[in-house]
Amino acid sequence: MVAAPFDHFADALRGTHGISMDMFRQPKKLHEAMEYYLNLGIETSVKNFPMTASPICMMPLHKGDDTFMSDKQFEEFYWPYLRRLFLAMINEGLVPMPFAEGRYTNRLKQIADTPRSGSSGTSTRRI
Repeated sequence: MVAAPFDHFADALRGTHGISMDMFRQPKKLHEAMEYYLNLGIETSVKNFPMTASPICMMPLHKGDDTFMSDKQFEEFYWPYLRRLFLAMINEGLVPMPFAEGRYTNRLKQIADTPRSGSSGTSTRRI
């Protein structure tokens, strides 16, 4: 399982109140931290995903829902990192399987705009 960088910080490190304040009080630090976490996650989790018969990787998504953040905040803080995570997974031959915990109606167009898994042709994985 791989987590969206924003969700990782909101769940494990800052909490809902802390991450909300970070978006307003120290957005640059939040971006830097999510960038670091994303790169670390790609190098350690995505590229070393256990070789099994199933390339599906479940991803619970929750803090990016329509009721927690605005569309503008989603565009700035959530989507760029989640999209790059999706693309890294797809390039490794994995199939991201996001599970929306909340309402993601306003986000579906962006999420659906990612390439289909297996369509990149750049995978080096062997199953």
